[in-house]
Amino acid sequence: MNDDTLTMEMEGSIGLSDFAKALDALQEIVEGLNTELAPKTRVSWVIDDLEAGSAVATIRGTNGSPEIVALIRAAYENMGRALESGEQVPYSPSVQKAADKLMGLIDGTVKQIRLRTAMCEAVLTARAQSLPRPQIRVAMGAVKGTVQTISTRRGTHCVIYDALFDQPIRCICSPEHERALLLAFGKRVIVEGRIKRAIGTGRPVSISDISGIEILPEPPDFRLARGVLPMAPNAEPSEVVIRRLRDG
Repeated sequence: MNDDTLTMEMEGSIGLSDFAKALDALQEIVEGLNTELAPKTRVSWVIDDLEAGSAVATIRGTNGSPEIVALIRAAYENMGRALESGEQVPYSPSVQKAADKLMGLIDGTVKQIRLRTAMCEAVLTARAQSLPRPQIRVAMGAVKGTVQTISTRRGTHCVIYDALFDQPIRCICSPEHERALLLAFGKRVIVEGRIKRAIGTGRPVSISDISGIEILPEPPDFRLARGVLPMAPNAEPSEVVIRRLRDG
């Protein structure tokens, strides 16, 4: 996923009408952000990817300076974080109205909506609409775990299982981390970045804005300790002890 793209993914049993309404809301969001953040520069957004068989749309900013596109992308990320946490969208009423329209599509058939960029992902659920306070705590930090899956489809990301909860954590990485991820596959790592944790349990849910991935050395194998301790002068050989215990 490029830095100039925004992705919206709907999960559940998605009808054409709901998908069309979501695309309308997405258009209103980016146009509202454009008007608020850079009123003198109009960015054109084109469909970069529209996947058959799944309700995923990726749009790409064109006909505008990279700086303005990056500004709108960052605002899109901030809006997603606010919606995910049940907070008010910190932008103009037109953007708030479009965001509310998007959230209103989440019901029994539309399970959730993901808003993604190359560096960030927000998961919007029906539960988040009625939250009186954030149910996700966000802070910079580090998580230790084992890399289990790696994917470069629709952006570079991986899943690690943390050492404490043994639960999957989705990590949103930049393309520059791809080589480090390949070297880290199946190994224990420390991932540093912006960590979302579930309030109450403290369990990490996802990591974005990753600043570093450190591969940890493998713990020593206990089998390497064979023969370290010397045998007593009159000790029975191990095979004799095993045979005696087996035969009673």
